[in-house]
Amino acid sequence: MAKNIKSGKKLKYNITIFNDIMNIKMNVGGDRLEITKNTHTPDMLELYKRFEVYPYKNLFSIVVLKKSPDINMKSFTHTHDDYEFILPITPIPGLTNEDAIYFGEPGYAYPVSSGRRHGLKYELNDVSHHDICINKDLFEKYVKEYSGKVVDFNSEFPASIILYDYIDKYKRLALQDYQGKDIEMNAIITLICFELIKGGLNVPEGRTESLSEKDEWTQISDYLTANCVEPSIIEETCDRYGMSHTSFTKKFSKIFKVPPYQYVLRARISKAKMLMEFSDETITSIAKKCGFASLSRFSTVFKQRCGITADEYLKQKRKMR
Repeated sequence: MAKNIKSGKKLKYNITIFNDIMNIKMNVGGDRLEITKNTHTPDMLELYKRFEVYPYKNLFSIVVLKKSPDINMKSFTHTHDDYEFILPITPIPGLTNEDAIYFGEPGYAYPVSSGRRHGLKYELNDVSHHDICINKDLFEKYVKEYSGKVVDFNSEFPASIILYDYIDKYKRLALQDYQGKDIEMNAIITLICFELIKGGLNVPEGRTESLSEKDEWTQISDYLTANCVEPSIIEETCDRYGMSHTSFTKKFSKIFKVPPYQYVLRARISKAKMLMEFSDETITSIAKKCGFASLSRFSTVFKQRCGITADEYLKQKRKMR
């Protein structure tokens, strides 16, 4: 399993890094739960109302935002020393990172480097995500071990199936209490960190669907996302904002680093994933509701974007209920 992280490297050495950092932090003292609270919300009661919380000592935490129409995520921005990775379970429009806005898509990880101002642009409810926070010193030592240098993690990347498996394993271990738990926790945290680093370092240069925070383009992205299932949404958007198709495509592609049609497809697939996970509708019905002209077209796009068929994805998600 260690070879999946870095060819030729033994996991034992990586755990040594973890233990060195842990000893330093435990000698200093502090409470990972308090750090988790400060990272996510200033109110401890609110933390447990809104999140499933899985902290580990002074170094690492995973929280899961509970999906509920009664739980509102208010607009906010903040900073902290931890490195943070947001993995949407449902689509989350309006993730911010400094002066950029992202459409949070399930299946992707959205990293935030230490000290960067980030948050949520809009008040939302009925959304869910995994949130991984990692001690700055620990994560930067892992990055140096993997790449030989400190890297700025701020572009989204596909979250691997292996990463989700490690996250599930970590959450199960975090709820247990047994002799030798620390050894297993150190190992699984090491695996999670290296899987995140591997994903972040494989992002092609300039690949980010960020949107400069200008009012007009914020409105345009909102409109596209909200109406992505409409058959002629791009043409309607051009008319609405008084731009030719050529001009709109050029400007949009420059800002998002992706053509508007591909952005719309991405939003449609995100909506389809959410329906597959949280509804009992058939794939045919989902394809139609998400703006695809035919089931075959939906199936082709889904396989291209997700790496598995829609049928396989649906079976996986509904089996997990």
